[in-house]
Amino acid sequence: MAVTIDKPNLFMVTNKYFGEGSVSQYTHQISLKPDLTIVKNRESGSNNWGQANSVSGVTKMTSVNNDAAENTDTAGIMAFGDNAPGGYYTVGNTFNVNNAGYVGVSWKAGTAVSGNTGGSGTSKSYSGTVNTASGFSIIQYDGNGTTNHKIPHHLGVRPNISIIKNRDSQQAWPVNLYSNASSTEPGVKQAGVVYHNQNDAVGGYSDSGPYPTGSFDATHVKLGSAGNTNLNNESLVMYTFAEVPGYSRITTYKGNGNTSSLISGTMVYCGFKPEWFYTKSLTSGTGGSWIQVDRSQNPLNQTTNVLSMSNNQGNSDWGSSFNFDILSTGFKLRASPANGYLNTAGYEYMIMAFAENPLVTTSGVPATARC
Repeated sequence: MAVTIDKPNLFMVTNKYFGEGSVSQYTHQISLKPDLTIVKNRESGSNNWGQANSVSGVTKMTSVNNDAAENTDTAGIMAFGDNAPGGYYTVGNTFNVNNAGYVGVSWKAGTAVSGNTGGSGTSKSYSGTVNTASGFSIIQYDGNGTTNHKIPHHLGVRPNISIIKNRDSQQAWPVNLYSNASSTEPGVKQAGVVYHNQNDAVGGYSDSGPYPTGSFDATHVKLGSAGNTNLNNESLVMYTFAEVPGYSRITTYKGNGNTSSLISGTMVYCGFKPEWFYTKSLTSGTGGSWIQVDRSQNPLNQTTNVLSMSNNQGNSDWGSSFNFDILSTGFKLRASPANGYLNTAGYEYMIMAFAENPLVTTSGVPATARC
């Protein structure tokens, strides 16, 4: 994988838009042809997140904030396409309420892959799409119900995170995290399992769970026998990410609870100016939603507009207690909200972040600071 991606928006981008309810569909021109797009009404607390990918097919919708099976929504995310020099996605009435504000997050993979799964139990066919330069793949496969079922991810390196959804039945979204934090960094949680649509703290591995011990290597993600990753003869989809320096950061940090000055708040180093990130408390007994932040909603510092990927709440439901600055090297927390969110002293948090700009491009151009 590349050391630095000079144009991150060719691989991942966010966009903000307002619904045009007078038309039955609305096409959004962006800087890439998506393989995965997630959309949320940022004003309403009654609308779910919508998610579609190119492997399962557009109109095949899941919601990251609940465990419902995939459904067909012909008025949801309706199309992905090329439109040089970038691409587009099209939404229908589900994500096009007149004058309502929305945010979209899109990733590009682009190279088709297919084959057969390995490990224990019956081998199953799979198909997917991958981009090794940006460390991202989508793999759709059938479960076999046997521990140590191995699903190829095609990244060529050990992933840092995998997110799996059972398409056919109501199951939670298990997230397997392998942090790049070293033992000398403030965050030291090397690995664990959390759930996208839940607020629980990090858990461990088991053969009967979603992931067994040693579940990541350079070629496969190894599964347990749980139905949310490996239910026999049901279709599942796996999103896998590997960290790329200067483009993505998948790690942990430890909150310090400080809010009194510009200097004392927790600084989370990414190595770039973030376009988008999300974070989740890992500390036992604290819970805490998945908090997502994107540049398109927050063009200036201090940033206060957040959404939760654990529920369907809008921006206004979160108030103004989530204050932080997006910097050329990462972000600084300016608050310590209640309930274990973001920056409670001594709590550990995971983060997955993607760049608006690298800190320095391969030609030596530095990222600019924000106001």
